[in-house]
Amino acid sequence: MMYTVDELRREIERRRKDSQRLGRAVVDFCYREYGLRHFASRVAVTMGESETFQVCLARQIPTANIEHLAAHALARWLTDAMGMPARAVALGLRRDIFTLANPYKRSLVCIPWLGRGRRGPAVRIDSIFPWLERLEGIILGRIVTREGQTLPAYHRTMRDRAFGDADVSVDLSAFHRDNLQHCAQLGKRELLPRRVFLRKDEREEEQPVDPKRPAAPFPGGVRPPAEWYYLFYLMLFLDGRRALLSTVGDDEEVTGWFRDSIARIEAATGERPLIISTPAEASTEWIRSSLLECPDPELLDGWEKRLRPPVGGPSLPIYQAMLELERGVLNLAKG
Repeated sequence: MMYTVDELRREIERRRKDSQRLGRAVVDFCYREYGLRHFASRVAVTMGESETFQVCLARQIPTANIEHLAAHALARWLTDAMGMPARAVALGLRRDIFTLANPYKRSLVCIPWLGRGRRGPAVRIDSIFPWLERLEGIILGRIVTREGQTLPAYHRTMRDRAFGDADVSVDLSAFHRDNLQHCAQLGKRELLPRRVFLRKDEREEEQPVDPKRPAAPFPGGVRPPAEWYYLFYLMLFLDGRRALLSTVGDDEEVTGWFRDSIARIEAATGERPLIISTPAEASTEWIRSSLLECPDPELLDGWEKRLRPPVGGPSLPIYQAMLELERGVLNLAKG
């Protein structure tokens, strides 16, 4: 949704006043429909219980590209613009698998570095894995770079350089797995997904699910499909504690899963998840960016102080603010 700064502040305040009712509605729905117990406790353990508003950007392996830097800067700017503390939180899913067909996942191993060239800003590609075709289908958390680091550790180092102690990242792999396992063992097995993905060494294999299977957890390392876990995932963004930054809309299947999950959540709670629309790309006079570029380390020294804040008051759309910040990060390469 397209929120202005003032609209977002009022929306957060309204939801927080209604948070107890929303919390009970979520817990009741999860137990009534899926047999899931202690859902609120699992959310609290996973996401924490801070009152600081969380601006969440969900990508399988969080890194330090244009989009992530802009999200971090957006949270800092919203703190002043809304008059309430906000921080960026990167949501990961390292249990997902690699595919070259996904531009974001590809950028994790073929890094588009943004730097200063002889004739101005330039982008160079650096592959941190020597044989890309061998990565197809490997679990992201099991990929090891040519320097011997796991892929999450490599990008964590990049984020440490960019954000320092201000970095907050949460991997949701265990959250999704535990919801599935509890449903399989204690819940309504007829509402299990039609398929799951079981880990097999560094890869995974798809396994159909028999709704009449005995009540028992799946083998360790199981991953539910997105069309099943989106329902529980989107419940994280109901009570005004956090919002999801989303560029969803270019994939009809994913958009359909989101739409169906949102409809069920709204029917159960009377509320829709708090989702903030953000740009899928940003352009300057020298580049049209899909936001996957990672600024060179030399560009990150004092980068937040060199970034101009968005211009506008409470009526400024957050979409526009994010776009201005993304352009600002791109222009760090201009000097």
